[in-house]
Order: sequence, then C-alpha cells, then structure tokens
Amino acid sequence: MTAPRFYGSDSLNVATYDQRTVPAADGPLAADIAFYIDLGRHVGGPVLDLGCGTGRVAWPLARAGFEVVGLDRSPHMLARAESKRADVPEEVSGRVQSSRVTCALSPFRGVSGWR
Repeated sequence: MTAPRFYGSDSLNVATYDQRTVPAADGPLAADIAFYIDLGRHVGGPVLDLGCGTGRVAWPLARAGFEVVGLDRSPHMLARAESKRADVPEEVSGRVQSSRVTCALSPFRGVSGWR
C-alpha cells in the first residue's frame, strides 16, 4: 500500500503530477490518450478509469463522448480531477463521475487505465 503522505494535500507528487504526465508531442505518453479513446470506441462504454488520479485520461475520454467513472484512493488526486470540471463544457462535465474507493467490483465494458 502506498504511504498516504505520497498522495497528501501538500505532497510534491500531487502538486506536480499533471506537469510530469502531460504527453509531450513526441514523448512516450503521446499516444496513450488516443489509444484509450480507440479502445473505448471498440468495446463501448461506460469506461471505468481505475486509479484515475487527476483525470488526465478521464477528461479526454469524456470529451470524446464516453461516460466515465473515475476511481482513486487519494482524495487529493480526486480533488485535482474535480477542479478540471470547471474547464469543460457542461455536457462533458456531466459524463464524468469520480469517487474515492479502496476496492471496486462492478461490471464495465472498458477500462482506461490500471495503476
């Protein structure tokens, strides 16, 4: 189990997560969002984003038209994800639900990430 301080409100990990994981145009993460969108189109929705963190994958999936349920153990990472809700149109915002959980058992047809 990850130490709670790693995901605490004052943690360097939480504060810099988006900057460290934003896909660079030619970096190793450049294709992951497109991959998850293509996978979602192949299997259908809704999509469960386990370990959704700051919503780096969940929000682009919602913009692409998917209903997304984001689950994470860290309330501080989820707070960052929720703060992005103000930056998207209402129709996109309504496609994303997020919750703090330690265990999830539910039927979904697509999984966008596993951390």
